Amino acid sequence: MKCWTPHPFHRRALELHDERDGLGRGKVLGQLGLVAYERFKEARTANKPKAELVRHLNDAEQFYLQALELTPPNAVDFLAMMHGSLGNICGDAGDIERSVEHCREAARYFEAGEDVYLAAQTRFNVAVTLAQAGAAGGRAGVCARGSAEL
Repeated sequence: MKCWTPHPFHRRALELHDERDGLGRGKVLGQLGLVAYERFKEARTANKPKAELVRHLNDAEQFYLQALELTPPNAVDFLAMMHGSLGNICGDAGDIERSVEHCREAARYFEAGEDVYLAAQTRFNVAVTLAQAGAAGGRAGVCARGSAEL
């Protein structure tokens, strides 16, 4: 499937960032992912056809994955946000396993950046997602407590 065409301002923003500026280019791609994800949420609210919803989710996922590829390993705050966003996308797509994996990575990066609040919030959100999916079993309480398991 063809990805959504970026707005000219986003294309220009990518052009303005040096090829070696992975974080800067990653942030632009992250914004494109956010735009696609917001389009998905609007389309879902408007009860648009499933094909349109899938297209927006796929576009968002691709932009976020590209952002991850470009982002340097020391940009832990941004990496945490991208993994958290991918966790949301996978959850909306019904892929709970991949959602949990991305959220696990987000929590790990939040902790690396010493943001224990967002790490705990991420774990709590995973617990809620697992509980809503009916797959929580005994894991929901463990996740909510912020266990290193997640």
